Amino acid sequence: MPAARIILIVTAFFLLAGCGKKGALIPPEALVPAAVTDLNARQQGGDIVITWTQPQKEKSGRPLKDLSSMEITRRLVTGGSTDCAACPESWEKVAELDPNYPGKALKIGALYILRDGAGEIGRKAEYRLVSRSKSGGESQSATTRLMTTESAGDAPQLTAEVLPSSVRLSVKSAGAAGFNIYRRESKSEPATLPLNGEPVKGAFWEDSGVSFGKSYFYRATTLELKNGQPVESPFSKETEVLFQLPELR
Repeated sequence: MPAARIILIVTAFFLLAGCGKKGALIPPEALVPAAVTDLNARQQGGDIVITWTQPQKEKSGRPLKDLSSMEITRRLVTGGSTDCAACPESWEKVAELDPNYPGKALKIGALYILRDGAGEIGRKAEYRLVSRSKSGGESQSATTRLMTTESAGDAPQLTAEVLPSSVRLSVKSAGAAGFNIYRRESKSEPATLPLNGEPVKGAFWEDSGVSFGKSYFYRATTLELKNGQPVESPFSKETEVLFQLPELR
């Protein structure tokens, strides 16, 4: 057998064997979680409330099946010559969350709510989130707007009145630009997001999503606009309401 033919046969054998081991090539973006697009931070009393939705897809658009962690970091902005947003050492870890065991974050479906101390009045900070996959991919970072800690207003006074088909909630607070209503159906449940879609402007708001015979626990916060950013007050005292029609006399 000619030597050239032997070389061709041996080369083809190793090429076929190599292809069998490697399998299909996977593009790098297929291993990377998509960046979070709804990272948000707002001040509520003495806390910064950070919210976001867990990424559901890879950067390539395919379903994300191996999310391993989400890391939240915070940068305090000093404005001095050493202030460096691009420097890794400027970012301090706030939390690293396992999607199966979210730790100090509250998880509702794919929504996460994490609280961080607001610090002293005048503090400037921003938050960043990076997601990682079990296969080693790391998403692009998502960053909140720069926030300045402001003095929050006092907790408002909340009263509730049962109407035939709703609960009327009245909030009293001087100088507020609006208010939010929070509701839970058990004292063991944490407060989550405002029940009203947009901040309420006025003195009262009606909750029509109630059922007869059930108890509800309400709290309220007021909103003020300070230096271009909304600032929520601490929670009001909680008001318990049993939704039922008053007895006829």
